[in-house]
Amino acid sequence: CVMCISPCATCDGATANHCLSCVTGFALHMTTCTNPCPGSQFSYNGLCNAFCPIGTYPDTVNAVCVNCPALCDTCDMMSNCIGCSAGAFFNPIDSRCYNPCPGNYYG
Repeated sequence: CVMCISPCATCDGATANHCLSCVTGFALHMTTCTNPCPGSQFSYNGLCNAFCPIGTYPDTVNAVCVNCPALCDTCDMMSNCIGCSAGAFFNPIDSRCYNPCPGNYYG
């Protein structure tokens, strides 16, 4: 048995630094663990991606995908929802999603 070379969390038999997954704080880019992801890629769930998945938005400063706020399906930043989860209501005043609606509002 050969130990994987850090920051690989798991590796295969090609070489000890042929990563299949990475330790916390690193993301997998092809077979290499990196921090940050190369080029204009974003880290999410331990992988480097060209685009952030639905329900997240790209933090271009830290090169990571960040989860949208609760009840928000799509967003372009932490405080700006674009679409709400099923059963939630969009408030155009503050670009947030609510369930139930805040006082003096209906949905």
